[in-house]
Amino acid sequence: MDSSATPTQLHAAADRVIGTTTQSAGLTAANLRRPLVLAFLIALFNQLSGINAVLYLALRIFEMAGPGAESALLQSIGIGVTNLIFTFVGLWLIDRAGRKTLLFVGSVGYVISLGRLTAHERWPMPDHHPTFSYSYRKASIGSRREAFQAG
Repeated sequence: MDSSATPTQLHAAADRVIGTTTQSAGLTAANLRRPLVLAFLIALFNQLSGINAVLYLALRIFEMAGPGAESALLQSIGIGVTNLIFTFVGLWLIDRAGRKTLLFVGSVGYVISLGRLTAHERWPMPDHHPTFSYSYRKASIGSRREAFQAG
């Protein structure tokens, strides 16, 4: 192309080289539809799972569920440390297992831990086992958080 080409000619030549047209579909392109829907659904299920509520309200949750305010504070700190550790575990695993595998394993972990928590709330332990009841609830919340971090 010579140096006297117009901007329109330059754009047309660039489009031929790139293999697109100047009126591309952008985010509505057919090849982007599935990844965008999956990304949207993953973000939606993450919000609907309530993990943010558990993280933000952990202190209050543990105060209501357990032995006292000081213990609840230490458990909230434990959640933060566990969150940090499993973030690095997830980063390490993503290179070895892949995103799809981690997403699947994390989802299964979510289902199991939420099922345990639901069962515990539906069929609570007898009152003469308050420590076991509290520990079971705490373990269900913890395994859910770890599944979230790993997945």
